[in-house]
Amino acid sequence: MGFKITEENYETYKRVFAIIWRNTLKSINPDFANVSSPIFPTEILEQWEKKDKKLALKGLKATLSDSLTNINHHRKDILEDIDKDLKEQNLPSLKILLAIIRDHVPKAIKRGKIKSQNEYYIFKELLDDTVSDLTEEERSQLSELMTAYETSKG
Repeated sequence: MGFKITEENYETYKRVFAIIWRNTLKSINPDFANVSSPIFPTEILEQWEKKDKKLALKGLKATLSDSLTNINHHRKDILEDIDKDLKEQNLPSLKILLAIIRDHVPKAIKRGKIKSQNEYYIFKELLDDTVSDLTEEERSQLSELMTAYETSKG
């Protein structure tokens, strides 16, 4: 599955990235959270948008993927703030974003089962989320795995 940044979902993922970036700055220095600078990634994205939308799409995919890959290096309170801000703006939770970046769905489909309760709840959020990039086939297969998991747990 992975991230698919398109013109349709660009603004959504840009908002996700802005939240991650703002909270990352806040973890370095609380005064940075409300500062703007042409060297900040969010400002660079906006410059790219004006010049070349395809460049901005690729840039957002790369920076968001990198940010999420390294997100666990942040303190717990920063992760909680990121997740809180995402939820307040009706954006996908960190769990969902990390599931997408780590390709949990194809792995579960390939092994033919859900391996843990935590994975089950991640998939439940993914199926409920209207922003996720699940294909209809992945949705169907994931629903079957969830039903099997629920049945096995009684």
